[in-house]
Amino acid sequence: MNIRLRKILRKIFLSSTAFLWFGCDNDTASDPKDSPTEPTPFIDIEQELSKISQPDTTGLRGKCISAYSFCKTIEDFNAYYYNRQWASSIAQEKIDSLLNAPQSSLFSSIKKSCYKDLIELEFMPEYGVPPCHDVLEIEAFEPSTHEDSVFIEEHKARYEAYLKKYNLTECESGSVVVGDKYIEAILENDQYERSIIQSRLEEINEKAAACDNLEEDDVL
Repeated sequence: MNIRLRKILRKIFLSSTAFLWFGCDNDTASDPKDSPTEPTPFIDIEQELSKISQPDTTGLRGKCISAYSFCKTIEDFNAYYYNRQWASSIAQEKIDSLLNAPQSSLFSSIKKSCYKDLIELEFMPEYGVPPCHDVLEIEAFEPSTHEDSVFIEEHKARYEAYLKKYNLTECESGSVVVGDKYIEAILENDQYERSIIQSRLEEINEKAAACDNLEEDDVL
């Protein structure tokens, strides 16, 4: 009876030990430390985007602003090149920091050149606010004694027509009341700005990854 009991206990012990070994092996295999890690990107895009202030539209509705400010905000989505340039300035700080760090002394000349050339010069046109020409022109319009009075009255009439068209006559002359259109434009411009900056930083990260893999005898 004792021999049989010992055999049963021995089987239970071996089964338990095997189960523990199997569990340990599974834990080891799933340990994140042992799995290959993704290379750290040159620029942490999420971190950079989080630094951009969220637009605050609290209390804006119903306020009066200049017609120029109104038009500039409505047309602000044209700031494509400005947003890309802003993203490039973020990258430039990272590049300068990297190339001035002690570790850069180990970089090949090709790798250093690759990082320096990450940000190519972009076409930066001089642009203003294309539409709303009438409002923008009349906003800055200061009649002088040399100008024809009929011409002045014509411009004033066009301006008043614009205000009536968009139901913006609640403010003093030359001002615009803030409504849904203006607030929606602020929020849309914010999303547009973030998407352009993100896209530009992703481009730079891809190029930086290629630079990081360069060796002395590599050719660009």
